[in-house]
Amino acid sequence: MDSGLPNILIIICHDLGQQLGCYGDPSLRTHNLDRLAQEGVRFENHFCTTPLCSPSRGSIITGRYPHTNGLVGLAHRGFDLNEGEVTMAQRII
Repeated sequence: MDSGLPNILIIICHDLGQQLGCYGDPSLRTHNLDRLAQEGVRFENHFCTTPLCSPSRGSIITGRYPHTNGLVGLAHRGFDLNEGEVTMAQRII
């Protein structure tokens, strides 16, 4: 049954860069990811809001800068999103 909601799959890998076949690296075999990239959306011009993983991922899921969404440090060090911060998943539902 089609709910009418978009199917969104976000794959976040720590320190991966563009080391995938779909980005032109011939030394890696990433057939399934290459197929996903071919059939979906592949970012070619992208940047990171911060070099720390937790704040960067917080920006991805909220669409807001770390100093705005509250996740300004590493989550395992006690930092978290501001209370009431809305994530991408909450906006879709």
